[in-house]
Amino acid sequence: MKTHNLLPTLFVTSLLVNTSASADQRCYAEVSYSWKDEKGTEENVSFEIVQHIAPDEEGARVRMRDLLHRSLKKANAECTMQHKNLTDCISYRFTKNEAILKSLDFSGRKILEDAISDDCKKTQGSCNAAKASEIKCEEVKVPVVEQPEAELKEVKGDKDKEKDKKKKK
Repeated sequence: MKTHNLLPTLFVTSLLVNTSASADQRCYAEVSYSWKDEKGTEENVSFEIVQHIAPDEEGARVRMRDLLHRSLKKANAECTMQHKNLTDCISYRFTKNEAILKSLDFSGRKILEDAISDDCKKTQGSCNAAKASEIKCEEVKVPVVEQPEAELKEVKGDKDKEKDKKKKK
């Protein structure tokens, strides 16, 4: 028996046998910050949920620490922009609503500009340090993708083509 005829059969067999799922580790944590308004009322703001998937829990946790460090910096910057610096708050919200502002007439634009300014004034205060929740990890089963039927037929077709070539010789 020649080995080149056996190769496509072994390939197809290995695809059909390898249908089990592998397990990865997904770690996640929530990043938030809190700020106090001028009256002293504290408010918590959920900033984002950070997650990472890795083949092992230790690797996922190491990467999570790096991602959380970056996210905490971004959360602190966001708090400063939204709650400590009135000019930055107004500028950010104008940029965020630029498309709407362009579509309004003069009086509509004036109303929106006043609303943004008033809202930013009401949310001024002081920021507390951002914080992250405890890193939690869980096993995630990642299914191994089976070869689609069309590709399996193509492998069989290649085998048939080889037979046809041999017959012609």
